[in-house]
Amino acid sequence: MSNLALLPQDDLMAELGVSRPTLQRYRREGTGPAWFRLPGGAVRYRRSDVDLWLEARRVAVV
Repeated sequence: MSNLALLPQDDLMAELGVSRPTLQRYRREGTGPAWFRLPGGAVRYRRSDVDLWLEARRVAVV
């Protein structure tokens, strides 16, 4: 999948193992990955933004 691909929130929910309300809370609080609101209200996430967001939360084991 291209890093420019736009993921529907259902796909991201499945990937992260979180619920729709959790993604909504991330958006509301500004703590989740960057996202787009498309015409009609659809929410999408860019693969590269999700990857950056995940990498920033990686905990290295020492």
